[in-house]
Amino acid sequence: GAAVTLVFARSASARPVWVRRVGVIVRLTLGSVAGVGAQRRGWPRGVWECGFLVAAVLPLLGLMLVSQIFHLSGDVSGLLGVWMLAITPLMLLSGSGAAFLAWLSAGYFWLGFRLGETHVLREFWQVALAYAGVGAGVAVASQLWLRTARRELRTMGEFVGVATVAFALWMTGFDIPHWFVLWSALFFVALGWIWLSMTRERIHQVNVGFVLVGLLIFSTFLRLVGTMAQTGVIFLSSGVVLL
Repeated sequence: GAAVTLVFARSASARPVWVRRVGVIVRLTLGSVAGVGAQRRGWPRGVWECGFLVAAVLPLLGLMLVSQIFHLSGDVSGLLGVWMLAITPLMLLSGSGAAFLAWLSAGYFWLGFRLGETHVLREFWQVALAYAGVGAGVAVASQLWLRTARRELRTMGEFVGVATVAFALWMTGFDIPHWFVLWSALFFVALGWIWLSMTRERIHQVNVGFVLVGLLIFSTFLRLVGTMAQTGVIFLSSGVVLL
């Protein structure tokens, strides 16, 4: 779909206006038709998920193509916001995990570009904490999928939300003076999260905990290596981890 759009955009100026518009509409509907058709015929999930993924991505390419054809200008966040709104009905009605991930990606990208354009948050740690808050909101809001027939989307949204919180808090430690306090607290939270996930048989969340523990150990080692005192802390930390 991306290749077709780029090829079409390459020669768009030489084509009649009605050809450009029809081409955009055809690309925007092709994925949805393929996804719905495959889903209703009982085809394997991988097949109709691919159709819905194409349907979720093509609106962004179509909007970019329309902007190129008619020489429209505007903020990137505006483009991403329209894309997110455009695929919201697809995400809600199709029950597609691929469309849900595309919708979440659109929201994350919109937030990043919006913060960069408005300069509301000027420090990196502020932006990281903003993403942590959004990730927590995604994890909590994903519980609403339990009220529908698409309960697997709850698992997916919860995983993305928790992973966002973990990664954002880890990144925050690179931009604050009291990073050791934050990472130490985050380390024990990760261990508790692993225990809680194992207790509740949420295996997908165990992976987040183990990855976060690995990142914290490796990052702390790189930041502490140097003096004798710091090296001693490294050995002490390693002993605690092994225990």
